[in-house]
Amino acid sequence: MRNKLLCFVVLFVISFYSVSFAQNTSQDTLSKTEVKPKLKGYPVAPFKDTLFHVYNKVGSFSAENRAHAITEKIRKLYEDSFFEKDSLQVVPSEISQDIIYKNDFIIMSILEADAKAENQTTAFIAKRNLNLIKRAVIYQNENYSMLPKRLGYTALLILIIGLVLYLAGKIFNRIKWYILKNSDRYFKGFSYNNIKILSPQKQQSLLMRLYSFIKGITLILIVYLSLPALFSIFPATEAYTTTLLHWILSPAKLAVMGFVHFLPSLVTIIVIIFIFKYTIKVIRFFFDEIKKENIKIDGFYSDWAMPTFNIIRLSVFGFYGGCNISVSARFRFSYF
Repeated sequence: MRNKLLCFVVLFVISFYSVSFAQNTSQDTLSKTEVKPKLKGYPVAPFKDTLFHVYNKVGSFSAENRAHAITEKIRKLYEDSFFEKDSLQVVPSEISQDIIYKNDFIIMSILEADAKAENQTTAFIAKRNLNLIKRAVIYQNENYSMLPKRLGYTALLILIIGLVLYLAGKIFNRIKWYILKNSDRYFKGFSYNNIKILSPQKQQSLLMRLYSFIKGITLILIVYLSLPALFSIFPATEAYTTTLLHWILSPAKLAVMGFVHFLPSLVTIIVIIFIFKYTIKVIRFFFDEIKKENIKIDGFYSDWAMPTFNIIRLSVFGFYGGCNISVSARFRFSYF
């Protein structure tokens, strides 16, 4: 009886462990065969046809945003009229495989999560996507190249610039012809106190030099301001557009702001000129009256009137010049 009981206990223990082992084995099998939830892929289709899909996000950058960004970058490759396929390559980094164009333009990065989503390695996906991008861009350039269109825009813009220069030249020539035709009316020379300072011929020559200078500056500005429009047609030269505009707009802005800051000083100078002009007139009137002996001062002869007036006028002019220098210096220190 005792032996039978012992056999029953042993048989029960063996049966219990067999059932437990079978349950553990079935659970392990189920866990291994459990299907992972499938991630949604967002297509990268820069030219309507889908090249590949993006499944994972990177930080706050969702998979959809990544796909959209990669699409736009591939379109920029197509917009480059001088696309070089050999400049598009895979550059491995510590955490990803990067597809880069010309060593500085990153098209996309393939992470471990992207590789696991397709059950492939990062190197395989990077090489596959690289070839897909190359083929797509080359096909678009061969069949729908933007170079002829851009060359057409360039030719049209050059034609417009030439037409503007021609019209500007015609306008300046008309002005010159009018000045020369009416030279007798406008050029009569310049004299001061019966001293001939400029003859009519010299006056005309100076005006013609000024005319030539203004004409040259105008034509140069037309060409210079047209260059940003020309450079903006091709993506490779588009960066020069901002540089060229900055070169001319910065000095122009500085000049305008300088003039605005100078306005208070200019008003001060005008007031000083007005005061000194009429001060000289009053003093002259006083000494003219002394000269005519309408005003008599004991011990002061009438012959001394004009020399004394000239001395006083010279002193006033010196004081006036000092005031102007002081105002100009104050402007320079306050502005700069």
